[in-house]
This record gives sequence, structure tokens and C-alpha cells, in this order.
Amino acid sequence: MGHSNSEIVYAGFFTRLLATIVDILLIALILGLASNIMNIKSPFIFLAVWWFYSTLMIVKYKATIGGKLFSIKIVNDKLKPLSFITASYRFFLSVAPFILYVLLRGMQHGMLLAPSPTLQQLPQLLFLLPPFLVFFTPKRQMIHDLLAHSVVLDSAEAKSLNHEEKKGMRYFLLKVLKIGGTLVILVIGGYLLLYVGVFYILAKQSQDSYNDSFEHLYSVNDFNNSKVIFYNHELQNSTEKFIEADGMYEIFEADVKTDLARNCIEYFLTQEHNVSNSVEMGSSFRKNARNRYINSESMVEKAKKNEAHMGKYFYYYDLNDVNGITEEIANRWEKGANIQTCQKMLPINAMYQIFLTEYIKNREKALARDKHQYKYAKPSGIPNKSFYKKEIEETSEWLDMLYKQQPR
Repeated sequence: MGHSNSEIVYAGFFTRLLATIVDILLIALILGLASNIMNIKSPFIFLAVWWFYSTLMIVKYKATIGGKLFSIKIVNDKLKPLSFITASYRFFLSVAPFILYVLLRGMQHGMLLAPSPTLQQLPQLLFLLPPFLVFFTPKRQMIHDLLAHSVVLDSAEAKSLNHEEKKGMRYFLLKVLKIGGTLVILVIGGYLLLYVGVFYILAKQSQDSYNDSFEHLYSVNDFNNSKVIFYNHELQNSTEKFIEADGMYEIFEADVKTDLARNCIEYFLTQEHNVSNSVEMGSSFRKNARNRYINSESMVEKAKKNEAHMGKYFYYYDLNDVNGITEEIANRWEKGANIQTCQKMLPINAMYQIFLTEYIKNREKALARDKHQYKYAKPSGIPNKSFYKKEIEETSEWLDMLYKQQPR
């Protein structure tokens, strides 16, 4: 049946969103069942199935299953069915913002130096803004509708407005479903906006505070304690090497040494001088050691890069294990600890050799565990054989670097 101008009602944002959610859940369910049989995991498979399903349904029936549920139809701007090529073109335009979002987020996560909080929100804007064109175009079109010359019609509302059928139970159930789904989306959307807003504020404050930390020296007190002075000197030497370091091992070694020196400083501040904020003051000692050495913007960027490196390779190095071993060698909290290390004013280089021997043993045990798990792991699932294979490769690579440094 043709459409006269009086019949045309364009589908709203939430109706279209609800229909899309139904389609995505349907495809995810089908592929989820199929993956258990055929081990389908690639996101490209999901995209291909979604494209094939969406395009064929729109060409043949003017609507997907989600669209039929909410009584919407997709046609061209002359109210004729879309061709296969146009429907395909429209589909890929519609998913382009999401693909762009994933690519940009992946690039951000791959960056050694994290972008500013403002730039971190850019992918969200690119993803969210295109759909909101619905509220500002006469025919409630999104970007992909405008480019593909398509419109989305609300058949149920059109028939109701033109009194072509009585407002029966199906119409009211559809209304309830739309209203309920819209409220759920608004609640979730509001929560996400609040979360993003709070995250942005906290991230910006943290970033600003971090950047400001390079600008000045902090108030510290060595209490004229010869041991604190000794380890502060060791801390300064290790911090200089950390900033200058380039290779993975060199950055790791210098970072561990600064942690050991800082632990000894905090130990004496706590146990011999009853400093209540010894951890905060220990951090100030380390920042001072860094800032005294830095004398240019390029050195600031180098320091930021190496500090970011340790965070990025947290699991590669297994920094939880690193922190556990350094705490055993230079314990900050136990009064009678560190008899053979901090209390003896053992140089940091000697402490590091103790650390390295223990750390290598732990990495060897971790490698043996991963090899055992790989042997019995399933091809799919989490974790699977691919996960353990990557762990084995990374740990073996890291151990090869460590063996070259191990004392003989």
C-alpha cells in the first residue's frame, strides 16, 4: 500500500534504539549458540552476520525482526523499498561511528603516554553525537539515513493517527513496551553520563595534579639521620638512571632500585622518628629526586614516558610479585625488620641482586605453571590455549633478558 503525506509518521530515537537492541540481542544469542558448536569468536563474524541479516530483512520486509516488533519500516525518501546495495551502504554507515570508536579507544590504550582526559572523551562524542541528529532533522534521520536517502517510518503511530485501525490491545502493549524500554534506556544512559562526568572530573584532577608535581620541590625532613641521608642519595642515583633508561630491562631495574631505596627511607621515618605520614613523605623524597634532576621539557616527557611504561607493563613484569619481594627485602612496617639490608646500610645495587635472584625463581615457577595450564587448557573459553601461549612467550622472553643480568 502506498503512503500519503497524512499517513507518514517518522520513528523516534528510542523506538529505533529499542528495535536495534532487540536485533543485536537476537544475533548475539544465535552466534552464542553457534560458537559452542563451531568455536566462532571473531567480531568480524558478528558484523558480517548482522549486515547480512539486517540487509536481507530490510530489502525483503522493509524491517528487521526488532523493527517488526516495534512496527517500524525502513524505506527510501520516496517511500520505496531499499535496494540491496543501498541497504548495505546504509548498514555500514550506521556502524561506522562504533567501529571508529573502537579504533580510537584502541589507539588510546596503546599509547604509552595517556592522552588528556578531554581527548579521552573524544571517542565517546564521535560515537554518541551522530544518533542525536534524530532530534534535529525534520524526518528524524541519522547521518546514515541522510547519506543513504532513507527514512524510518512508525507504522503503528501512523495508523493510529489516521484512524485506520482501533487502538486495540496490541497498540497499548506496544506503547507500554516503548515507554518501559525508553525509561530503562534513560536510566542507564543517565547513569553512564554521570559515570563519564565523574570519571572525567577525577581524571582531569589527577592529570593536573600529576603535571603540577613536576613544577616544584616538596617539603621533606631527613632528621639529619645518616641512614635516611644515605638512602636518599641512593634514591637520587636510581631516579636519574630511571629517567635516562631506554630499554625494558633498564627501566625495570631502575624502578625497582628506587622502590627499595624509598622503602628504607620510609622504614627509618616510621620506626626511628614516628612519622605518621611516612608513605606520603617517601613519595615526596622520590618526587624531589626526580625534579632535581629534570631541567628541561624533554626530560619531563622522558620521565612521564618511563613512569607510564611501568603501568603499561604491569602484568608483563608482574608488579604484584615485584612489590612483594621488595617488601621482604626492605620492609617498611616491621620494627625489627631489615637487619641485613636497610639497618646495615646495604647499597641498593646489592639489594637489587638479592631481589633479582628471588624474582627470577618466581618467574620460572610462573612459567612452569603456565606450561602446565597450557597442556590442559581448552581451545576456547577464558582462559584458553591462546592465553597461556601468550603468557609463556612473554615470560620466556622476559626471563631471557633477566638471565643476562643474573649474577653468576
